[in-house]
Amino acid sequence: SSSSSIAVQKAVRPLPKDILEAYRLDNDCAGCYPDNRAACAEDIWDRCCSQEIACHEYHCLEEVLGKLQANTKVRVREEFMSDDEEPVAIAKGTAGKVVRVDGQGDALIKFTVDEVGEEVAKHWVFREKGWKFLELPERMVRHQAAKMVKCLDKCVLDQSCNMLEIQKFPKKLKKYEACMKKCKMEQCRSNEECAELFQAYASCKPRIHQSGECSPRSKLTSGTAEL
Repeated sequence: SSSSSIAVQKAVRPLPKDILEAYRLDNDCAGCYPDNRAACAEDIWDRCCSQEIACHEYHCLEEVLGKLQANTKVRVREEFMSDDEEPVAIAKGTAGKVVRVDGQGDALIKFTVDEVGEEVAKHWVFREKGWKFLELPERMVRHQAAKMVKCLDKCVLDQSCNMLEIQKFPKKLKKYEACMKKCKMEQCRSNEECAELFQAYASCKPRIHQSGECSPRSKLTSGTAEL
């Protein structure tokens, strides 16, 4: 088999602390979300809801999908750009195997770039991009669970995170329940591994909320000042 002998360099990525900061809710959320909708302009509330879901997913999805490890087989679920210094498109359906994973959870993957499997190319894939664009044929139950939790998060997003309010409105509640049904929750619960992964994600979200990892920076600052 042939492959390039030149070591591929990973693109420069933001520092971990900068990534975590980028996932925090906007400072505008501090005065109203999630406790006082009336104090929030509608566009701000919806933005805070969306940001909170994205932040929880960033911190908790690994509970469901697990970490990539050397020799893990992968397959590309939709075309994406690699995270090399010089990015290249990696086509949908391309198979590969993880060569190594660095300290940030980013993977160097050896992809098969021709149909007979003789031509290979190594490319870097950032941790969070891997969750989105790669599937792991040996971990399909984990993918089933991840698909379900993302689907449930979308149901919450569709209701603008107003989980208490929808209980008061039968139409909204019915719409939310119909959305949840499409997520095939019962199918996951009937599989022991899938049910455990779902529970791990469900437990992670309140833990992250309590930790302040997603809280607006201004809220943390004011909270510190009060101590």
